[in-house]
Amino acid sequence: MFFDHLSYFIPPTNVLPNLIGFISRLTAPTMALFIAEGYHYTSNINKYMKRLFIFAVISYIPYCLYRTAQLFPIQLFSGNTTPLFFRATGAIVNEPYVSLSYINSTLVIHETSVIFTLFLGLIAIYLWDRVNISKIAKVIITGFMIWISAFANWQFYLIFMCLIFYFLKDNPKKMWIAYSIVGILYIYGYTIC
Repeated sequence: MFFDHLSYFIPPTNVLPNLIGFISRLTAPTMALFIAEGYHYTSNINKYMKRLFIFAVISYIPYCLYRTAQLFPIQLFSGNTTPLFFRATGAIVNEPYVSLSYINSTLVIHETSVIFTLFLGLIAIYLWDRVNISKIAKVIITGFMIWISAFANWQFYLIFMCLIFYFLKDNPKKMWIAYSIVGILYIYGYTIC
């Protein structure tokens, strides 16, 4: 992860920043694997979720400072700068914010760091593994978490990665197939936006 952020400061006159960025893209899936393993081995899931959430909150302002050079991650602008609908941008189109417009003002919420998406992935594992509700309710709640992940770095991808690594850990072939499908969808979504 450090090298991924470092690559932004290397002049793009050679292939080195792209090579470092490509290799460092393995960090997020590795962190999703660690979330799934941590869920499996933790003795207290509530403390694990609480610690991850606190770290996500603590890392939010430094992440916003890094991405936007702005101290306050939520801003309200007067004047309608976008159409009257929800427009989620986030990392999938290389814009680090989500804007919500209504009449004569726009609320800009800068995306959160990858830690928040990993937290959502941990909640998704918990939901599918331990919560006793119908599958339709689980799908709806997971869909809501995916929508919330539009405000976060790596969006839906890491939520699915956490679920894949946890539930398919005993079947490597299915795990790699699912991982590849989600990876292709992410790359496709990244390139068309």
